[in-house]
Amino acid sequence: MSEKFDLDFRPRSYWGPQSLSAYFGSHITGELRRRAAKNETDSGSDFSVPCEPSLDSTTRSVQASIHPWLMGGEYLPPLRPEEVEIARVTLRSVTMDVFSIRARRSRDRIYYRLVDEYMEQEPPERFVVKPKWSKKPLTMLQVIFIIDENGLIDDFRDLNFDGSNVDEIFDFATASSEFYPNLANYYDAQNESWRDDQNKELAQDSTGETSG
Repeated sequence: MSEKFDLDFRPRSYWGPQSLSAYFGSHITGELRRRAAKNETDSGSDFSVPCEPSLDSTTRSVQASIHPWLMGGEYLPPLRPEEVEIARVTLRSVTMDVFSIRARRSRDRIYYRLVDEYMEQEPPERFVVKPKWSKKPLTMLQVIFIIDENGLIDDFRDLNFDGSNVDEIFDFATASSEFYPNLANYYDAQNESWRDDQNKELAQDSTGETSG
């Protein structure tokens, strides 16, 4: 499947001129706010959502009281100076948990970190980030390695798989990026392949039980 994608692709830079939609996509921490801001920018609509990167605690509490998914991504650590989100993984969990891969420019190096919304309760060392720094932006394969090495797609899907809810859970975890246009498609294809394999196994098991 990987042959369908250019895994050696790397963006020219994570900084510099970009569309407003891409800026919102790589700076707004809240997942639903991020989507809404991008959609409104692309459609030319007036902004109906706050477009600042992070919300204050009072606004976050108000949003949480409306629907738990409005909490998704809102409790990520704020971006550091010269830092940008290069990719994220979003879970269809009760509170729409988000994992954010970030790049920070410092002199002639780019430093990377992976964060979630529980950094204050859990040690950051639990995440594997390799390489920790580079002089050029990462390739798509390197971003995939960070996601897969930390089990951000498969582990959370498998944890919520009860053996039969294939079509409900196959896309429990999805990826997106403003800098790697095919990252979302890559994991969509991975999720669909998992769904097809599981449905085949269930069909075979059902046939075996019937014939037996």
